[in-house]
Amino acid sequence: MNKKLILIIGGVVFLLAAGGGGAAFLLMPKQAAAEAPKHAAEPEPPPPAPVAAPKGVYVKLEPMSAPLPPGAKGGRRQMMVLFELEVAAKDNLPKVQALVPRIRDTFIVELVANPIGTANGWEQDDIEAVKRRLLAQAERITGPGVLSEVLVVQAVRIGG
Repeated sequence: MNKKLILIIGGVVFLLAAGGGGAAFLLMPKQAAAEAPKHAAEPEPPPPAPVAAPKGVYVKLEPMSAPLPPGAKGGRRQMMVLFELEVAAKDNLPKVQALVPRIRDTFIVELVANPIGTANGWEQDDIEAVKRRLLAQAERITGPGVLSEVLVVQAVRIGG
């Protein structure tokens, strides 16, 4: 019984050592290649240029829903949209913040009166068109030059 136990333990130790040695043999060449010095002829690429932070000030609007045209099967579909207004100068921030309720009202009226996109949602061209239209509507309220841009932060199709 003792001999069998010693043989079993010895066999297990041998198999573990062989497995460890085999793993070391397979992994060592990869590590050596990874640790090999790079050739001096290959210059490292320069780091990417930092992106300048936007200079404007942003006003977040509460999420709003925008209707989509009806699909082939009918039903009401909408986009839940989150907009931000880019204020051209910090001096105009209080004015824009005071006018946010009127701006939201104008946005909702515009989106309901003129649904954009397809029943499945908005495409890139649709988003750009919405941004231009809403900026024009917002400038009717704030005056020209107060806002730089209307940003679509998030748009998710809901319903149907």
